[in-house]
Amino acid sequence: MIKSVVKKNLIACIFVCLLCPLAFAKDNFSGPYLGAHFGGAQLDNTIIDSHGYSSHPTGYEFNYDDSNLIGGFVGGYNWRINNWVTGLEADFNFGQIDASSDAFDTSQYDEIVKSTHNWSSTLRGRVGYVFDNFFPYITGGLAVANITNKLTDYDGANVDPRDSYSSTKNQIGWVVGAGAEMEISESWGLRLEGLHMNYGRVDNSTGANTASFGQRNKMNTVRVGLIYFF
Repeated sequence: MIKSVVKKNLIACIFVCLLCPLAFAKDNFSGPYLGAHFGGAQLDNTIIDSHGYSSHPTGYEFNYDDSNLIGGFVGGYNWRINNWVTGLEADFNFGQIDASSDAFDTSQYDEIVKSTHNWSSTLRGRVGYVFDNFFPYITGGLAVANITNKLTDYDGANVDPRDSYSSTKNQIGWVVGAGAEMEISESWGLRLEGLHMNYGRVDNSTGANTASFGQRNKMNTVRVGLIYFF
């Protein structure tokens, strides 16, 4: 369902862009702006068995993922020299994404690994080239996310806290991506953007400190936005 929504958003944005061959003032895409965006995101996760705790050898890596809708707000400032535009932009994204699996330890299927995206934010630079009212760009910078990583071990119907952990941290990483904006009036624009965020690795230990695990969290987003130019 999420992939279908993202695909429809992409088609709608491209269709609007093709139907708006209007050229506005030569100083467009210059100065401050604010906006809101909406789209789909996939949270990609890897858990690493650092001490051979599961039925697999030490260093075993297991991948799991899931997707959901997210939304947020964006603001920034553009500097234009001729047709080249550079800018600085910050955004905030909300929308819970839960990814989980019981297939980490296939000997008993009694361990649930789970990662939850609570919120995220980026601070990015942008650079691109303006064609009349069309502005494609590339972007990259700093990414921060609040993510909960869990490993829950069940002994029958009960949770064993000695072999489980839950950790919520603000993880810092990097982001790269690309997008395009189309002015639809002197004050408003539409945006289509895709970003890849990598939040690095965090390490956690079970309640009894009998084992430790590393986890890597990444996120990919495709979103459409409405931008107001001041």
